[in-house]
Amino acid sequence: MSNQFTVTLGEQEYTIRQLPARKASGWRNSLKEPLLKIVGIVAQFSQAGDSLKTIEEADIANLAPLLQTIIEDVHDGLDQLPDVVLSYSPELQADQQRIDDTTTDEEFLAAFIQMAQHSYPFFMLIREAKKVGYLAKQFS
Repeated sequence: MSNQFTVTLGEQEYTIRQLPARKASGWRNSLKEPLLKIVGIVAQFSQAGDSLKTIEEADIANLAPLLQTIIEDVHDGLDQLPDVVLSYSPELQADQQRIDDTTTDEEFLAAFIQMAQHSYPFFMLIREAKKVGYLAKQFS
């Protein structure tokens, strides 16, 4: 895996160096609480089960707490995303004003995903497992 990757923010490409292990750990720790909220939302969706098949059939009273959580936590998470992305790299911090003025939510999210893939080692394990699975299918 390369120790550099490219993100696009405000239609400008930036080459970012992967954080060293201890700095990546600090960056990951700053994400722990927001990620736990997301996991909680996913768990609530799975518990809602059949009532989420269609909104027309859903009991809105049962969905209200879930929708409130989604609105509050996802909204807050989106508002925090630019700061999380900028905190990953001094190069991005140096260009913060331009990035803040021109970058869309989708670009911030795509950059975050790239950063997470380079900061959470299990993404590499998943990629390697997929390769092994693909090769096993080719030779079976």
